[in-house]
Amino acid sequence: MMLTLRFIHIVLGVFWGGAAFVTAGFLLPSAKAAGPGAGPMMRELIGVRRLPIVIMVAAILTVLSGLGMYWHDNSVSNGAFAKSRQGMTLGIGAALAIIAVIIGMIFVAPTGNKLTRLTATIAGAGAPPSAEQAKELAALQTRMALASRAATGLVGITIITMAIARYV
Repeated sequence: MMLTLRFIHIVLGVFWGGAAFVTAGFLLPSAKAAGPGAGPMMRELIGVRRLPIVIMVAAILTVLSGLGMYWHDNSVSNGAFAKSRQGMTLGIGAALAIIAVIIGMIFVAPTGNKLTRLTATIAGAGAPPSAEQAKELAALQTRMALASRAATGLVGITIITMAIARYV
């Protein structure tokens, strides 16, 4: 069982971290710079390919598999693992990962859905966005970028804690 949990945790964790860094560091800034022209690509990524959902599922499964391993290690050690430096370091990383998932669920995913609907409305009109639509588009892009950077930063710190926990 531990081997399966570890496999899920590492493979999906690598995907989650990589997707978060690429999205926050490259994809969203590029879409913002491209303006309304990025709408079709973002609708494809968000609405058709469901990238935020795929990332969220990977994140949730990563956290759950990590919690499963943590629970196992703690129960076979009669609670000593959680009090060890390694256990505390992993616990800090887990807490940050959970916060990152919550940010994704509360801010990133809903904002992505709003962006998809707005860009579809703009594209359906066949005209440039109105002043009000442009203002809303910019606000949503800013919110998405901030939330994505915050979640990505937490994931980055989580990755560091997982990498060093064995050696502290």
